Amino acid sequence: RQVFDERNLEFKGITRQEVMQNGLPEGMYTVCFDLIHYSTNTHIVSSCSAPFAVSSVEAPMIISPVNNVSLREPETKNVVFSWTRPANAPINTQYKLRIIELNGPNDNYQDKIRSAAYPAFFETNVTGNTYLYSYANPSLTPGKTYAFVVSAVDPMSKTAFRNKGFSEVNVF
Repeated sequence: RQVFDERNLEFKGITRQEVMQNGLPEGMYTVCFDLIHYSTNTHIVSSCSAPFAVSSVEAPMIISPVNNVSLREPETKNVVFSWTRPANAPINTQYKLRIIELNGPNDNYQDKIRSAAYPAFFETNVTGNTYLYSYANPSLTPGKTYAFVVSAVDPMSKTAFRNKGFSEVNVF
């Protein structure tokens, strides 16, 4: 454990602070060791690992509602939101479904949907990959446009998801 303590490592191409805050970014890496005799401080040997890849787990992909679908009024009472469970995601991955109401056709929903400062129309945490939006939830207004996103979160904070876990944003 002490060998891999961040204080005993040298970082090249990335700062120690970046690694400690965000982990290793995706890419190819090599780990090298220099063995030095402790009492004489003489170099004994240098050795490097074979290159290895570090990659993030994909973010969830929206299945339904499909992007730009128009829902008829009866359909707004029971909307099934579903998405894929990313391959290699931990079994205990949690998902946050976030819906915002758009003010007009030129509304910048891509930025607003990820902003904690922009109020959500509806937001919930889900343990599976489906959520039934029903009478128990705030009513969707006929003729209004909504955007939604799903984000994956590892409750143990050990898994890095691409795009910080955010799916694409869909509008309905």
